[in-house]
Amino acid sequence: MTVDGAVFVEARTEVEVARIGVMGLPYWRRVATELLRRAGFAPEEVVPAGRGGLVRWLGGRTWRRLGAVHHVGGPTVWRTAAGLRMTGRPVVWHWIGSDLLAFKRSRVISLDRVLGRRAAGRWAAAHCADSPQLAEELAAAGVAAAVVRLLPAKIEATVADLPAEPAVLSYWSDEKFAFYQGPLVFDLARAFPGVKFRIVGAGGRGVDAPPNVEFLGFLGDMEEAYRVSTVLIRMPLHDSLSAMVLEMLARGRYVIYNQPLECCHRAGSFEEAKASLAEILERRGVNTAGAAMVRERFSLDVEAAKLKSLYARILK
Repeated sequence: MTVDGAVFVEARTEVEVARIGVMGLPYWRRVATELLRRAGFAPEEVVPAGRGGLVRWLGGRTWRRLGAVHHVGGPTVWRTAAGLRMTGRPVVWHWIGSDLLAFKRSRVISLDRVLGRRAAGRWAAAHCADSPQLAEELAAAGVAAAVVRLLPAKIEATVADLPAEPAVLSYWSDEKFAFYQGPLVFDLARAFPGVKFRIVGAGGRGVDAPPNVEFLGFLGDMEEAYRVSTVLIRMPLHDSLSAMVLEMLARGRYVIYNQPLECCHRAGSFEEAKASLAEILERRGVNTAGAAMVRERFSLDVEAAKLKSLYARILK
């Protein structure tokens, strides 16, 4: 049994000093930790790594000092759900989108299904959803969730001039080439052979990419990738609210997206994406409307306040 890691956050409430364990997917765990920090909490990170990490964490009993656990990612792994249940601490599950797909797919009788549904039901102190759309999908699956957006600090950016040479940015991992509609992005690259397409996250393993496609792999810092990009193409089969979309918009870049979001070019097909890309590549000015929309509608401090209120209720 393994676990990606945990972050323990010391939270002062009106009633007592409590520590909140922040667990789950590494990137989103760090985003949640920053939100908790902005809510006035002091983070203390602990990462039980390797095989048996969860068992060692439970055996070490450092969880005894926790007031609650905030898990980024829904209860789709029975070992994690059962382990957190063993601590007796209240657990908040923060759903991000792909976890709901796995939760709904688990139809056969299995430990993942039985314990996952118990964790999402009577074992949960509360649920959070990364977007209103995801909250609606969770409600349809029988899970009531408050909307608390996992907003990264990188959306607090300044607008920069577009690159001299127009370029396209996209994202997927080698394992999720089809999920992120990589073939459609390749078709767009073939339709615009003079434009550079850069793919973050993937190494290009096992695919036949057009010559104008470059694979950047995992990047610890996205600033340079954003600086040299004109437009982001993001068309996954399922999404909540992409942090990369907001980060590109905040910098005055353009976005072609298959989800409804202001100041983006919405496209549900290759032809729609091709027409939007052709229009964007003719532009020389930055997307000022998109940057303003992010500043006005998306605030880390607002989301942090939601978490502060949520835990004030739970820890009482």
